Amino acid sequence: MTVYLLDEDTAFSDAQRRFALSEQAVALVHLRNKTFTLCGELSQVPLQQFMQLCQRILLCSDDAGSDSAAEDGRPVVISKQQELVEKTCRYILQHLHQPLTVDSISKAMNTNRNSLAKAFKQELDIGVSAWLRLQRMEKARRLLIETSLSIQEISLRLGYQSQANFSATFKSVFQQNPLRVRRRSG
Repeated sequence: MTVYLLDEDTAFSDAQRRFALSEQAVALVHLRNKTFTLCGELSQVPLQQFMQLCQRILLCSDDAGSDSAAEDGRPVVISKQQELVEKTCRYILQHLHQPLTVDSISKAMNTNRNSLAKAFKQELDIGVSAWLRLQRMEKARRLLIETSLSIQEISLRLGYQSQANFSATFKSVFQQNPLRVRRRSG
């Protein structure tokens, strides 16, 4: 993920146009207006969760600093926990097609299950499995709307071995089954 911190309206507008159709994971943050835009893979992330993460990243604290600076010149502090959550989110988004578990994700992040769960709960106010499920379902919804892939193909692409399990999960998230979403988009 690349984050661009901008404080001029024209630079922010230019960057929005440049990355609007990009597949690169980009967050554009307008420091003066305190607004942001998500591009590429980040546009898949639920906005509320990303906002919470950005707020924590952009707020300064008394912990160890980084070489970035906030609008008032103070260093922007990113805690190890915030770094872990950001790195984990990127990893999950890149591996949605694999049968991920909290244990396998923890191992890939070189941490333990409890530390990862605690970091997600504190930073995003959601569990790792729940965040993974939401990301898969958002991607599934987009694939149902934007492609002609069968529901079985979509479920397999997102790491579900059972179409029934996939459909039940989809319905629990969106309160409608995948076939209905497909019909509405067509």
